Amino acid sequence: MLILVSAAGFGAMSIFAKAAYAAGANVPTTLFLRFVLASFVLWSGLVATHRVPAALAGGPFAACVALGAIGYAGMSLVFFSALLYVPASLAALILYTYPPIVTVLAFLWLREALDGRKCLALGIASFGLVLVLGLGAGAARTAGVILALAAAVAYSLYIISARFVLRGVAPLSAAAIVIPAAGAVFGVYGAASGTLHLSLALSAYAAIAGMAVISTVLAIVAFFAGLERVGASRAAILSTFEPVVTLTLAATTLGERLVPVQLIGGAFILSAVLLLHAGEPAEPSATVPAIVPDHDAL
Repeated sequence: MLILVSAAGFGAMSIFAKAAYAAGANVPTTLFLRFVLASFVLWSGLVATHRVPAALAGGPFAACVALGAIGYAGMSLVFFSALLYVPASLAALILYTYPPIVTVLAFLWLREALDGRKCLALGIASFGLVLVLGLGAGAARTAGVILALAAAVAYSLYIISARFVLRGVAPLSAAAIVIPAAGAVFGVYGAASGTLHLSLALSAYAAIAGMAVISTVLAIVAFFAGLERVGASRAAILSTFEPVVTLTLAATTLGERLVPVQLIGGAFILSAVLLLHAGEPAEPSATVPAIVPDHDAL
């Protein structure tokens, strides 16, 4: 349930981004404000609940900064750039070519079990994505599709890399550093390039605030909590609920058309989620180190 809550939050992110763009925000400004607001909300919550994470040593701290400034920021940049060229639903679904990559990498590098149920669920989810992508790609710009595919690859590598370098780091400690590090990158880049424009309409700020609170803080915290209970492979496949949320919100708020084959593809994705979740015991939390996702997106 925690992973599904996280997926719903990430699923709304593309909708918030489209709304911010429509109100005049550009990519660097949107991402800078998103991460700054998210950092403020996260740290305020930690202080208010007396759960400020313990200080990290030099190595783990540097790893968190690098993951935020390079991995998280880089993946966010290419995905949010893709949203300039393709519909929100298509960009989100292309991003969800990452579960097969994550599952295979987790099997090869992290030695996570790849049993029959995971393989079947992954196959069903992938088939559902093929049905959805097969209809939408013809009208999309090639640049947007390439950027969305690049985001999928970057996200997969980011997740696996984070699990290697953040072993033993508490989830809240990682999030409290990674998110501000990503925001700092876009602040510096935007100021240096002259693309950081803070004079925005109220509707743009409202959309970015929703993205920061719902699609960043809430989604990340829920993902952390769920990941500790189910492991990387199951979390990745359960998160395929995200494009279903994006499709629904894109149809109702942006007017993006849902055709029958896309609905069938969404049904396959949901079926994979239910198949994976039903009856499988949770993995011990002690074996699962922390990562920061985006459905971003990490």
